[in-house]
Amino acid sequence: MKTVRESTTLYNFLGSHNPYWRLTESSDVLRFSTTETTEPDRTLQLSAEQAARIREMTVITSSLMMSLTVDESDLSVHLVGRKINKREWAGNASAWHDTPAVARDLSHGLSFAEQVVSEAHSAIVILDSRGNIQRFNRLCEDYTGLKEHDVIGQSVFKLFMSRREAATSRRNNRVFFRSGNAYEVELWIPTCKGQRLFLFRNKFVHSGSGKNEIFLICSGTDITEERRAQERLRILANTDSITGLPNRNAMQDLIDHAINHADNYKVGVVYLDLDNFKKVNDAYGHLFGDQLLRDVSLAILSCLEHDQVLARPGGDEFLVLASNTSQSALEAMASRILTRLRLPFRIGLIEVYTSCSVGIALSPEHGSDSTAIIRHADTAMYTAKEGGRGQFCVFTPEMNQRVFEYLWLDTNLRKALENDQLVIHYQPKIT
Repeated sequence: MKTVRESTTLYNFLGSHNPYWRLTESSDVLRFSTTETTEPDRTLQLSAEQAARIREMTVITSSLMMSLTVDESDLSVHLVGRKINKREWAGNASAWHDTPAVARDLSHGLSFAEQVVSEAHSAIVILDSRGNIQRFNRLCEDYTGLKEHDVIGQSVFKLFMSRREAATSRRNNRVFFRSGNAYEVELWIPTCKGQRLFLFRNKFVHSGSGKNEIFLICSGTDITEERRAQERLRILANTDSITGLPNRNAMQDLIDHAINHADNYKVGVVYLDLDNFKKVNDAYGHLFGDQLLRDVSLAILSCLEHDQVLARPGGDEFLVLASNTSQSALEAMASRILTRLRLPFRIGLIEVYTSCSVGIALSPEHGSDSTAIIRHADTAMYTAKEGGRGQFCVFTPEMNQRVFEYLWLDTNLRKALENDQLVIHYQPKIT
């Protein structure tokens, strides 16, 4: 009888056993209409506490019980609804004991949520604490070729992971379920398109009804192409476009890494500069010069050990990185390179000769980072070039002094010429 009385009261006041309600952000007045599409024709003033309870509803359909004052009497109702936009909440009301109406309204809300999960533009998988699949949305089906009804209850570890990956994921899963913290993970998943990399954003939720279970909602985005694009950009940023060798940026990182991980051994850098490359480039053109650079890089590589790295920082210069080395080993390498580059290079019908000058520097005695050791190897190379080309020099601190003196003289002579500060003195020639 109470159910009938409550339902009748609701109908008499609002014109419907299951009226549509709406609450705005700016007012605590609950507005009612007979259907969702009709204009509100009844209102009830809520207390601030009641309005706050409704505003706690999220975009996921939920329900709450509330006692409303209707015609000076209390009426217990179920409000089933959700937040429909930034400033409004809406749903359906029914008498507290009208269980079928409440179930129907919740069912409609769940149907909406199910459709969102099914059609979302993310691969959504819901797992229980054992890693068994509870939901497998349409995008998951499209990627894997599997149907949801075929995978429900099956272990996600067995379906999509190798034994090693599964063992690791099971351990992690137990930890995550205990902590309950949201987390992200990148996983390679076998799909109809081959192996694809997914970024999964994972969050734990409680079932909220019946047996209170915890489920893991995994929302995955295919980031394969994004990672490939990032890798292409990384390669472009660290690779010389002509020779395919590491460039200066990559070599600096490699040298710093080698120095930072050198326990008690030395790291060596060999700086090479081709002696007559500009003349060859000017005479035969840039395409010929580019091919010569490629051939020279192969020639230098043939003189290196398997663990030594060759780079082209730019122009007609090359760098060699040698870890766990010694001065004598670097000198022997430089001698091999000089001997090889004395041989001619044949490109098409043209045969050219190109020697080089070589500078050597070692860490830690000549520098503790890539900037210092490259600069000192460069200084030694210019010393070798000044000494007659086609030879190598090992860096010494005195070389820096000679460079400073040369730069000082060059700078001041240029200023003197610009400011007309030079005076000619004639010296008599006596025979």
